[in-house]
Amino acid sequence: MKRVAIVTPYVPPNIIALYKLFINKSASKDIQLKIFCVKKIPVHRNHEVPNYDGLDINFFDGINYYFPKSEIAIDFPKGLVESLKKYQPNNIIFDGYGVGFIGAILYAIRRKIFNKNIRLIFWNSNTSINSGPFESSKRIDKIFIAFFLRRIKILLLKFFDSFGAGGKSMFEYLTDLGINEKSITLIPRATFTQQEILKQNLLIPKKDQSIVSFIFCGEISKRKGVDIIFDAMNLCDSNFNKQIKFDIYGNYKESEKDFFLEKFSNSKSINFQGWLEPELLTQKLKEFDVLILPSRREPFGRIVIEALSSGLFVVTQNSVGASKDIDENYLSATFSENNFRELNSLIKDIVSRIEQIRSLREKRIEWVIKNWTHDVSAEGLLKIIQDEK
Repeated sequence: MKRVAIVTPYVPPNIIALYKLFINKSASKDIQLKIFCVKKIPVHRNHEVPNYDGLDINFFDGINYYFPKSEIAIDFPKGLVESLKKYQPNNIIFDGYGVGFIGAILYAIRRKIFNKNIRLIFWNSNTSINSGPFESSKRIDKIFIAFFLRRIKILLLKFFDSFGAGGKSMFEYLTDLGINEKSITLIPRATFTQQEILKQNLLIPKKDQSIVSFIFCGEISKRKGVDIIFDAMNLCDSNFNKQIKFDIYGNYKESEKDFFLEKFSNSKSINFQGWLEPELLTQKLKEFDVLILPSRREPFGRIVIEALSSGLFVVTQNSVGASKDIDENYLSATFSENNFRELNSLIKDIVSRIEQIRSLREKRIEWVIKNWTHDVSAEGLLKIIQDEK
């Protein structure tokens, strides 16, 4: 029997169904799979512990650091190395967000040097090797740090045999770091199973068809580009505003709260609806026509797939990683960096052809079912384990 270990900083709620599916599929192929998780809740997450019933997860603790300005979390898990050594896996899949599994990477390096039989697989969308603000900054000191981090990433990634790219942006990011394309398999970073998508779309709520509805959901911050939405909508006249509804859901970034409170108070076309609990998201999305994600820096943007799985049309800034995966006209449209005038034009164009966009709602759902579900991801992970590259 082949033994596989998944090492991850933590198991987020949207990945639980994938792991259950992956474990079941692995068992049918005579593969034993165990999950080694750094923490139940990392220091940089603020939601409650998910329900892990049905998953056998080995949790570890240790030393944890989080640097809010750089959005980097680092964990040195205590006991992880010893547990992996005892398990003696044939394959280790490194999965996760941030660089929270440094302890596991150090273990992998040691195993790679002293045991040539083990196979190391790296899988993510790209947040785990993306240097965030350092790579997007124009400051000399951060440019230097980004260069230094890039050299470290190139060095660490040389210890891995195979790679799973959670999207096209990750694929490009890996090749830019010198990884051979033949070592990379495209495995979608999905959110739902096919069955869950079919279930959530059994009933689309009735809505006022005379109003075109737009939604943004996420952190209310400049990094997420929410100010671009306000600038774009400020160009619309009162007659146009009567044809649309634009709701924003989310929490403020504390350092920018006053800035956005003023934006909301001066806006006649955008409504702040407060925080939306994750379990209510898919139900709420179905009430809208269009998702707008104008992030200035977004390695992937899971909300894009969540919106498409409910049939919404998606508009993103071209810096959103997921935009590379959904570049079909019936799925999405993009606007160039910080160009609020271009976003304004896209919004007006959408309103003018809303009947056509609505008519393709089911086609967008079908695209997600075919290309971007946990079912597809589990098959891809199985393939990467079984294909000895």
